[in-house]
Amino acid sequence: MTTGFAAERLSKKHGVPLVFTFHTLLPNYSSYLPALRNVGEAALTHIVKRHCAKAHCVTVSTLLMKDWLRDHGIRAPIRLVRPPN
Repeated sequence: MTTGFAAERLSKKHGVPLVFTFHTLLPNYSSYLPALRNVGEAALTHIVKRHCAKAHCVTVSTLLMKDWLRDHGIRAPIRLVRPPN
């Protein structure tokens, strides 16, 4: 079980909001990382979309990430959280 699926279960069990942090464009890296090579870009995009659909809010660190999510149909609220300088 991934941490994303565990977080979904715990959020539901305890009645607390689920926040998904989208910090890496994993689908774009699927061909570079051996652990992701067999999964593929489409499957990783599906997983990201699934997690976002269940989240009450999604956080991102760049506008590029926000735009990628919107371009892939994510409708959940997205909050830009910039890293400290």
